[in-house]
Amino acid sequence: MPMHTKIKEVFDTIGEGRVMYGSDIPFHDPSVELQRMKVTGITDA
Repeated sequence: MPMHTKIKEVFDTIGEGRVMYGSDIPFHDPSVELQRMKVTGITDA
């Protein structure tokens, strides 16, 4: 998902147990995908 706001929306809508992370390696740089997750505001808690 290219928009971090949509990642957060899905996380909040369907719950943490139903979200799967994928980095799209080798097509995208994993550091970009990790940064996208960081800006969502989702925490381990």
